[in-house]
Parts: sequence; structure tokens; C-alpha cells
Amino acid sequence: MGISKNLSPIFDLVRADGSIIINKNLMFSIGTNEAIFYMELLSKYNYFYIREKLTEDGCFYNSIDNMQLDTGLGEKPQRAVIEKLKKFGLIEYYIKCIPAKRFFKIINDTELLLSFIAKGREKREELTKIQLQKLAVSKERQSGGSWNS
Repeated sequence: MGISKNLSPIFDLVRADGSIIINKNLMFSIGTNEAIFYMELLSKYNYFYIREKLTEDGCFYNSIDNMQLDTGLGEKPQRAVIEKLKKFGLIEYYIKCIPAKRFFKIINDTELLLSFIAKGREKREELTKIQLQKLAVSKERQSGGSWNS
């Protein structure tokens, strides 16, 4: 099928100007800011990998300012997100060099990532059930049913 002809130019404009693809299940599992930041780190990893610019141990450098431009997250939110991503076991992070530079390493653990995605899927399914229940109650009330539900 694809994108409708009416909206195709809109999708093309948005995607051509710096999009971040976010896995919704991952977002529900680890948090919105964490998912945004992690997905951008994956994008940056790929950028440096293609250009053969990763360190010997598979790390890459990225500044606070650059990540703010690419994610909208300032220094303090970045610090919080990085700590959570480290705690989740999704990344390694360290500072080295003079002047100090931030280095990131994506942990290549498919099983761990799949577990976060599965957890997020469960949360989304639970939320869907709750929303459907609320909708059913609302429809019942609108049709003259019990107000005590």
C-alpha cells in the first residue's frame, strides 16, 4: 500500500530533515527520552561504523551540544538518560581524552533488547485494554446505561 499521495510530500519533508525512528514498545519499556536518545545513539553508531570512525573497542564520540541538537534534550536530561541506559545495560559510557570527550558504546545484546521490547509490548497491551474498558463504559453511559459503573 504505502503513503497516500496527498500526504506523501509531508512525509518526505519530515523525514528529509532529521527524523528519529522510535520503537514504541521500547519507549513504553525504558521511557520516551531514553528511547529517543538510544535510537539516536544507534543512528550515530551506524554513521561512525560506515565511515570506519569507531574506536578499536567499538565506541564513538558525541558532544552534549550535538546530542541536544539531534534529540532536543539538554545537558541535565542527557545525564539522567545516560545513567538509565547504562543501568539498563544498553550502553557503556565514559569520558576520556584532553579536553574531555564523551564516548558511547552500544551493547550488542539482542536478547536484552528483545526483553525490553517485549516488556513494552505488554505495557501497551495493558494500556489498550484499559482504554477499551473506558470506551465501553463511556458508550454505555451515552446510551442511557448505568452511571454507577
